[in-house]
Amino acid sequence: ALREFDVTANQITGTIPSSIGMMGNLTQLFLGFNDLTGTLPTEVGLLKLSSLSVFRNDLEGTLPGELWQLSAIKRINISGCSFSGTISNLIGNFRALQELHFDDNRFSGSIPLLLGLLTNLGM
Repeated sequence: ALREFDVTANQITGTIPSSIGMMGNLTQLFLGFNDLTGTLPTEVGLLKLSSLSVFRNDLEGTLPGELWQLSAIKRINISGCSFSGTISNLIGNFRALQELHFDDNRFSGSIPLLLGLLTNLGM
């Protein structure tokens, strides 16, 4: 069963299909530095990801609520997209998180207080 899907730094176009949620054994998803458009599908939250990277794409919209259910996630890189809205306090659920890259987006609001619970984050 497929555990890692990496197409970083290609010229992949289109949207991330919702059928990605059917890849139940996937733990690492690397789609960064492509030409993907649309939103991050809610189905990403159904996976058991330890790494999610969609940096430097033309993705937009708010982050799906299901994203905050990825309790085993260790690395997230969504920098360089056009995500908007606020960063949920549910980020405190990411207790295993070691790397977090949310830079170069359009987020607004305050920094979640529960970010302080993420004691595994590297500097």
